[in-house]
Amino acid sequence: MESVPEWFEIANKNLPEKYKDVVEIVLGPKEKFELAMFRGYIHSNIPTRDYSFILLDGPAFQDECGIAFCADLFKIMELSNSPVIHGVSDGRASSVMVIQQLYGVKHARYWHSLFAASFSLPKINFRDSELNTPKHFSTSALQSWGVWNSLSLENKSSQQDHPL
Repeated sequence: MESVPEWFEIANKNLPEKYKDVVEIVLGPKEKFELAMFRGYIHSNIPTRDYSFILLDGPAFQDECGIAFCADLFKIMELSNSPVIHGVSDGRASSVMVIQQLYGVKHARYWHSLFAASFSLPKINFRDSELNTPKHFSTSALQSWGVWNSLSLENKSSQQDHPL
């Protein structure tokens, strides 16, 4: 996927002939993609396929609000039937940070000296209201598991035991 016509032309020109039967480079505009508290961008016309491996390389993710993240991975999870998505990133540190927040550090490794990352992520339906991720980031998910109520009760009893 590429959102900049000039880079699309360069990528197609430089794609080795031997890979042209297995690699397709698609030109498509970017659009905002929000996931929980994270704001990112995706390519709007990602082809529907069973992706099991992706190269996370765009779209550009900086805008008038600052740095966002490249969210193509999460859109691909909606499109693909593959139970695990493997991939590499070209240094999209903000994207790797979001992955690590949702899945944990062991699922996405970032090598600063190489300006690169790799990841292997089980598919999760992030639009499911009963969401369960390894990091349990959703308050609504915490409430549905009863965790929120137990934390609130612990906090209240703690406050009663130790008034200010």
